Amino acid sequence: MNRFLLILAAMLAGCATTPPDPATLALQHERNVVLAHRLGYDVVTRNGQTLFCATSAPITSHIVPPCMTEAAWEFHRLELSGYYGADAVNGN
Repeated sequence: MNRFLLILAAMLAGCATTPPDPATLALQHERNVVLAHRLGYDVVTRNGQTLFCATSAPITSHIVPPCMTEAAWEFHRLELSGYYGADAVNGN
């Protein structure tokens, strides 16, 4: 029973969150584009979707990863912050 209440509380908390402000989303998108260009990625639009495409293979790899969506780029940006440092990746 306790597990059920915990799951129910988590579901209600998830539903109670407010969607992000459009101005905040636009600012984050601009930061993503600037960082991508600085790190050597091409930013393209295909079928109305923004894609971040690597222009070269990562260090020690011969495989160039395919293009990624902005959501995948957000996750990748977190990975990059461990390599380049959070200040460099967050535009500070």
